[in-house]
Amino acid sequence: MSRKAANERVLEFIDHYSTTDNSLLEVEFFFYTSSQDDASNLSIDLFKLGYKLYAIDEPDAARKNWGVMGITKKMKMDDESITIWTDKMDALAEANNAEFDGWGTLIDPEI
Repeated sequence: MSRKAANERVLEFIDHYSTTDNSLLEVEFFFYTSSQDDASNLSIDLFKLGYKLYAIDEPDAARKNWGVMGITKKMKMDDESITIWTDKMDALAEANNAEFDGWGTLIDPEI
């Protein structure tokens, strides 16, 4: 599935729970790298964007790559904003020899 199709699918799910294009939500993100140096450099770049990191996982028997996970500041949940943001995350991944594995968000039906 393409990044655009994945974005549209998640946004449709968000819309289903009455979150509007004007909603501001934090977005969780997931990256993978093959080296500790790349994970560290990626983490620094994400920190510079004001994002909080909550895990930098070392490889283990079940996983051979480093995982970098965190959360953004609140951002708009519309197609244009998410597309721009995911393009930026893809470019950040490429610059740091990483793979941007996707994103998600917690939905509050009361919004």
